[in-house]
Amino acid sequence: MDKMTHTKFNLNNFLMSLSSSLDNTIQNNKFNIKYSSKRVAYIAVNIASKQNISPQEISDIFSYSIIYANQTAKNNLDTFPFNAEDLQDNKTINNIVKIAYEIEQSLDIQDNIIINKENIISLFSSSYTDELFNTINFWFDLTSSYQLPFFTFNHLHDFTQELEFTKLIALSHTINDIIYSYSKREYTIPIDSRCKKICDFYAFDSKDSARMIIASNLINLGLLHIPQHILQKNKKLTNNEMDIMKSVPYHTNSILYQVFGFDDIALLASSAYERLDGSGYPNKLKANNLSLKNRVIAVLNIYQALCEKRPYRNIINSYNIIEIINSKENEGKVDNTVTIGFIEDN
Repeated sequence: MDKMTHTKFNLNNFLMSLSSSLDNTIQNNKFNIKYSSKRVAYIAVNIASKQNISPQEISDIFSYSIIYANQTAKNNLDTFPFNAEDLQDNKTINNIVKIAYEIEQSLDIQDNIIINKENIISLFSSSYTDELFNTINFWFDLTSSYQLPFFTFNHLHDFTQELEFTKLIALSHTINDIIYSYSKREYTIPIDSRCKKICDFYAFDSKDSARMIIASNLINLGLLHIPQHILQKNKKLTNNEMDIMKSVPYHTNSILYQVFGFDDIALLASSAYERLDGSGYPNKLKANNLSLKNRVIAVLNIYQALCEKRPYRNIINSYNIIEIINSKENEGKVDNTVTIGFIEDN
C-alpha cells in the first residue's frame, strides 16, 4: 500500500482509546450508574464468543458496542471502517449489542457489587445469555473497570488494516461532530475544510495534509471531559473553571496517545492552544519548539473558534476576526507568515 495514501489502523484500539470520553456523552442509567461502553462491549463480546460467530464479526461487535449509545455515531456508521460492510443489516450483531446495552441500562452497582443480579437474570435470560449468567466471574468482571478491557481483548483478534487516509478523515469528522453535539456548538464551515485549504496553500504533501486534517478534527476531543455547566456558562469563567477548560489539550493528548500510530496526530492536535511567546498551554511551548504545522494548527483553531457562536457571544464578523488574529500576531503569540497565508486563503 502507498504510505502517502494509506496508514495502518485498528478500529478496536481507536474506539477503546476514545471509549471513556464517548461515555461522557451518554446519560447515567435509571439507577444513576455512570454509563460504560466497555461493559456493553464486554457483555456483547462474551455473548458472541459463545455463539457460532466469526472473529471478524466479534471484532465488529466490540466496536459497535462502544458507539452504540451515541446517536451521532450511529447516524454516521458508514464512516467507521468495520470488517462487515452490511453491519446495519446484520440482525445477529444488532441483537447481541442491543441485549448488552439493555443489560448495562439495568445494572444497579453498589460497593463494586451488582445488587440486582437476580433481577437482571430474570429480565434477560435467553439462549444467548444463560451460560454467561451462570458464570460467577462474569458478574465480578463487570465491576472491575480497570481489568475489563483486558478481559474483553482476550476474545478479539487483530484486524489492523491498511486504511485510506480519506476514510480516516471521514471518521475523524464524525468524532468532531460528536464533540460539537456534546458541547452544543455549531459550525458554519467544518474545520477540516478550512484545514485542507491551508494545507493546499502551503503545498503540504498528501500524507502531511491528511494527518493535519485528521488532527484538526480532533483538536477539541478533550472537551468531552469538560462538565456541561462550564461549557454552557454564559458569564465569565472563574479561575478554577478556566483551569478546567485549559485541560482540554491535555485530555486530547492523553486520549490520542493511546491510539496506535497516532503519536504525531496527538502532538499536533494538542498543540492547538500553544503560543509562540510561551503563554499557551498545556506545555507553554515557545517558538523554537513549534513547527510550521503546530503554528498552522494554532491559528486554525483560533479562526474556527471566532467563526462559531458560543453561549457567551455571537459569531464574530470577518473584519473583526482578522483584527483579533492580527493583534495576536503583534503580541508575538502567533506566526505572522501563517496568519497572512491563512487569511488570504480563507
